[in-house]
Amino acid sequence: VWSGPAATPKSELIRQMIGHDVEPAEGARRAAAATAVELRHGRLEGRLDDISFSAAAGEVVAFTGLIGAGRTSLARSLFGAEPEFSGELRLFGRAVRLRSPRQAIAEGVALLTENPKEQGLVLTADVATNISLPNARQFSRWGYFDHRRETEATAGYARRLTLEPPDVRRLVRLLSGGNQQKVVLARWLLSGARLLLFDEPTRGIDIAAKEQVYHWIRALAGEGKTVLLFSSEIEEVLRLADRIFVMRLGRIAAELPAAEASEEKILGAAFS
Repeated sequence: VWSGPAATPKSELIRQMIGHDVEPAEGARRAAAATAVELRHGRLEGRLDDISFSAAAGEVVAFTGLIGAGRTSLARSLFGAEPEFSGELRLFGRAVRLRSPRQAIAEGVALLTENPKEQGLVLTADVATNISLPNARQFSRWGYFDHRRETEATAGYARRLTLEPPDVRRLVRLLSGGNQQKVVLARWLLSGARLLLFDEPTRGIDIAAKEQVYHWIRALAGEGKTVLLFSSEIEEVLRLADRIFVMRLGRIAAELPAAEASEEKILGAAFS
């Protein structure tokens, strides 16, 4: 569709790849006053050591660092997937102790894993089933599962997230990586989650799909949800986050407001 010199700006290359201009990066926004999640002295033997942070409703807080820094371990711990995790955790003003993903979901927490094919989807099932999986009670009454209501509800989220194709009875394994991520996101939107943990949300998807994920992260924050972004892509972190925590060897090495953050500062903290 296009050819040009190697010195062409990245924004122009991306525009040619996806067919339209990329939205400019958004500056840091004032977070809502209410604290949604607060962790003090979080520990996981051999992986996390004395992690403390807080995030407010309507805020995007990013955790970045090199491979092995502990980002995914922290995300899994906050989702109740690491039973040995310890620390003082408060969600939406209440002290909680999460021992399982089921409990985390009940508390309004959702995790979008870095590899949805292996950890987030039932590839042999259709889109509707994957979206409704943790939300089955919404469609069940007196032991009867209402497939018609399930189809209507999940189709609404498919349209909202511009799923391609929008057929919710299509097997999820036939979708592209970006559309599979949309299916996982639709699942948690249906569940009513208020704290969304995005672990490497754009790994392995194309640029157009990345732009849609970025749009939804900011949109969700705009609706008052709290987004914790766990990403190794510094450009992504700088573009989306209101605050940035740099992790190194299972600890928080630095906290940077978005207005003061730069690639140099992040890498300096990651390597220090």
